[in-house]
Amino acid sequence: SLTFKGRVTDESYGPLEGATVRFSAIAGYSLMTVVSAVTDASGEYSVMLPGMPGAAATMQVSKPGKETKSLSVSLPAALNFESVMLEKATFTITPVCGENGSMQYEYGTFTEAKTVDYGTTATIVITPDEEYRIQQILDNGTVVSFADATGHTLVLENITENHTISATFVSTAEASYQLGIKVGAGGTLNYLSDTITSADGEVFYDVN
Repeated sequence: SLTFKGRVTDESYGPLEGATVRFSAIAGYSLMTVVSAVTDASGEYSVMLPGMPGAAATMQVSKPGKETKSLSVSLPAALNFESVMLEKATFTITPVCGENGSMQYEYGTFTEAKTVDYGTTATIVITPDEEYRIQQILDNGTVVSFADATGHTLVLENITENHTISATFVSTAEASYQLGIKVGAGGTLNYLSDTITSADGEVFYDVN
C-alpha cells in the first residue's frame, strides 16, 4: 500500500474541513475499487492506496457549496503531498421573458443570465405592461403559483442549482388566471370532472 497525504483549502487559502477526497480508476485494480477520506480541521487528509508506484489514478475533491475538482495523479513510491484549492460553487439564473412584460433582478434590469453563489437568495420581480397581466411563470419548467396577476415577486432561496425563469403575459381583455387547489390529508374534492385527493399535491386550472 502507498500513503497519499494532502491538504484542501478554500478560495482564501484557508483550511477546508469536511471535504471528501476520493481516489478511483486506480491502474491495475477493478474500477469498483474506491478509496476516500475526509479532511480534518486543518484541511488535511491521509489515505492508504493500493497499487504500484507510478500507477495512475483519478482523484476527486468535493464539498457542498464548492466546485468539484478532478485530477489525474500518479501514485508515489513514498509519501506524497497533494494540495487542492476548492473555489465557491456558482450557478446561473437565466430569464426568458415574454412580450408585454419585464423582469428585474435585485431591482435591476434582468435580460441576461446572472451568476450567483451557492446557498444565496435571489429576488426576481415580474411585471406586466399596462393593460396586460401575468399569464404564467415557470421555474425550470415547473409552474409557479402567484396571487396577483398584476405583478409577482419570486424569491429563490438557498440556491443549489441553475434556474431558468420564464414568464408570459396576456392582455387584460383576454386574460386567464390559474386556480390552485390543494386537498388536506385524507380528503377529496371534485372540481369539474376531476376528483382531487391529497396525494395529487397542488393542482392548477386555467380559468377566465
